[in-house]
Amino acid sequence: MAPPRCCTAARPCHAAPGCACCCPPGPRPRWPGACSPTLVEAERATHERTGLTLTMCVNYGGRTEITAAAAKLAQEAVAGRVDPGSLSEHAFARYPHVPELPDVDLLVRTGGDQRTSNFPPW
Repeated sequence: MAPPRCCTAARPCHAAPGCACCCPPGPRPRWPGACSPTLVEAERATHERTGLTLTMCVNYGGRTEITAAAAKLAQEAVAGRVDPGSLSEHAFARYPHVPELPDVDLLVRTGGDQRTSNFPPW
């Protein structure tokens, strides 16, 4: 049986000297079982690299991420730690699953889809 696509996609990043592999933590509970150990290991082994970030969104949904970020922001506002009237793109960018991820430069869809809906909005 061939390894899952996520496993083969992680290999080039793991081998490239400056490449760091990142998998946003939000959707991890829904990852296909065989992918999880491979992706977590690729992330662990490459987390200190700074040349290129390969973000692998396995079973990812941008709408889910935005909803979760909005919920976190709302909790902060209710607790009085955020002023809703002063919200900006910059302030909202602190709430996604991995706020420190750089902006997307290249998007590759491996499943044959050609749409970009439901992917990271920025």
